[in-house]
Amino acid sequence: MTLKKTIEQHKYTILFCLILVFGSILRLAQLGKVPGGYQMDEAYGAFNAYSLFHSGIDSTGHSYPVYFESWGGGQNALNSYLMLPFMVFTGGKITPLVVRLPQAIVAILSLVAVSFLMKEMVNEAAGLWAMLLLSVCPWHIMMSRWGLKSNLAPGFLLFGLTFFVYGLKKPRLLILSALSYGLSLYCYATIWPIVPLLLLLEWGYGFLTKTLKIDKYFVIHVVIIGLLALPLLAFLLVNRGILPEFSIGPFSVYVMTDFRVNEIASSFRDILYNFKNLLYLLYRQDIGRPYDVIMPFGFFGITARVLIFLGVFLLVIRLILALQKRQTTLLWMIFFQLTGALLLGLLVTVGMTQINCIYIPLVLCGALCVSSLTDFLGKKVNFYGKIAVSILLAALLLGENVQFEKAYFTSYKELVSAYFQEGSEEAVQKAMEIAAESGREIEIEDAIKYPSVLLYGEIDAAEYLANRNLSDVPPKPKDFLGKGIRFTMGIDWEHIDRNKIYIIYYTDAEKFDGFALLPCRDWYVAY
Repeated sequence: MTLKKTIEQHKYTILFCLILVFGSILRLAQLGKVPGGYQMDEAYGAFNAYSLFHSGIDSTGHSYPVYFESWGGGQNALNSYLMLPFMVFTGGKITPLVVRLPQAIVAILSLVAVSFLMKEMVNEAAGLWAMLLLSVCPWHIMMSRWGLKSNLAPGFLLFGLTFFVYGLKKPRLLILSALSYGLSLYCYATIWPIVPLLLLLEWGYGFLTKTLKIDKYFVIHVVIIGLLALPLLAFLLVNRGILPEFSIGPFSVYVMTDFRVNEIASSFRDILYNFKNLLYLLYRQDIGRPYDVIMPFGFFGITARVLIFLGVFLLVIRLILALQKRQTTLLWMIFFQLTGALLLGLLVTVGMTQINCIYIPLVLCGALCVSSLTDFLGKKVNFYGKIAVSILLAALLLGENVQFEKAYFTSYKELVSAYFQEGSEEAVQKAMEIAAESGREIEIEDAIKYPSVLLYGEIDAAEYLANRNLSDVPPKPKDFLGKGIRFTMGIDWEHIDRNKIYIIYYTDAEKFDGFALLPCRDWYVAY
């Protein structure tokens, strides 16, 4: 067999592998170094992982909780638990790479999942286009490179859907669908209202099309979802005062300091406001925190935005035609995902992260648009027209990605280092070295939050909890003892004490005349 025939016979596999390698490189290159530092929620999740690994408790002293208290209002737990296996290979150490690997791995697996999903729902070409679109998607690249717990949700929702679609033919895969959907509940509390809706819609499709039946696999599917949801249901009941706190084995469910729930729209006016907010977010694509978006690329990129817009209309048209002809189509699955996200956007005033469940379904719409266009050209024009348009679109997407990556590793890298407080870890560790030698206390600039100090200092949670004095806003501490060193969160600017060690931002250095100043990027240790 000639090389040409071999390539022709295996072109799908070759393109699949090339896109997967390309997408993986974009997500793994300098992972742990860019972004530098930790975002504060990322740091809190990392400290909870550190504490669970070494002490079996979280930052508030509870044994293996199903939901972390963290700042007081709650924090989803799965991301921290996924860090634990990687800590085995670092001797229990937390590093930026350990913190970010779970997110990166889920993101890479998502590239595989979208390919298989669109291959099953449409064709092989649609699968490859979905994979390429997601590979170069700015939102997906950026969120895969740091450990925000809620950004695991889109991946697990995607896994649940993909295994469900394949489970319609191979019922055993419904078990993996159930595990994925069940675990998605531990990724992000915001999606709790829509996961039951998605399941009901998917089950309804399966029963109506007679591709799903009540057999042992479906029963196992339902039971697994129920068992995984049960601890979180108990958590809600405990925090509503309906059930008392309790533990089962090492796992605990407890009352949080300030149980945070989203405010649900209670009037048509609220719903209309939320709808406008959602449309504005998707139109502008720059209403995130400064480290969430690089403009003008936005969430999806310039070219992909057009493809997604057209793809949504195409999806609706194809579903209407299917209804008129009384045909079944798996494209309803994308519609169900979009419906769930839209409902969430109507009920809650969402920001970029709160509505992250909509982005992958929109990317699938973009892939539907491209594959439909190239199929049309192949049938109505000629094969070469199809190839030419495919090359042109791929070149536009890859060209934009080059510009995006250039911005990401240059101007964005510098910007995000400030927001992620790069250098603060070194400052805390050097201040602790000085304090250990001199016996002095450490006062820390308000911008550095206490979970970051606990993480950087590798302070035992039990020691911290036994030696903290709470502030007026619990669970935030006013001060605490760690490794025999007294830390005060916040500097008393009116009474700078020459006998203390201070961790300050570079803009405050002039206030410490007479102190020795040890630079750590944008931070100083003054002593």
